[in-house]
Amino acid sequence: MNPIGGSLARILRRRLPAASALLAVLLDLMPLPDAAPERLFPLLTPMVAFHWALRRPDLFTPFTFLLVGLVFDAAGGLPLGTSGLALLAACALVHGRERTLLAQPPLLLWGGFALFLAVFEAVRWAIASAWHDFEPRPLIPVLGEYLVTVLVQPLLVPLLAPLERLVECPRHATGSR
Repeated sequence: MNPIGGSLARILRRRLPAASALLAVLLDLMPLPDAAPERLFPLLTPMVAFHWALRRPDLFTPFTFLLVGLVFDAAGGLPLGTSGLALLAACALVHGRERTLLAQPPLLLWGGFALFLAVFEAVRWAIASAWHDFEPRPLIPVLGEYLVTVLVQPLLVPLLAPLERLVECPRHATGSR
């Protein structure tokens, strides 16, 4: 096997969680045909971030949360740092509790995502309100987006399972995989 090609493939596999989150950012910001402001769509970015934070925290670090959030803000025309700080705040809920959360039944894990998303949405809403001269932003769109995202999350996250198989397995202390 070519050591250069093998190293490149390994690097690409290790970047797959971040790349999938950046793809989610693009999908979240993509204009949809005949989209109207009254229509609600789930937020994919926090779904993907939560998934990788639990499954591969070694590859989806707090820096990755911040980077993905900054890209979201820059591409979406939001104040820089809004989504990055919101993702970092939500990340704090999960960090160090990955095994405990993954050991829970699916319904409790879904509840964990609902809490993660609530923190994400609350921090984004608070920063947006502060940005606009401390005038509270409307809550109804945020609550609608929250509910749609929580309801759709169990249907969309299994689509990440094939990516999990592509990501490099962590090495054990024995050197085996």
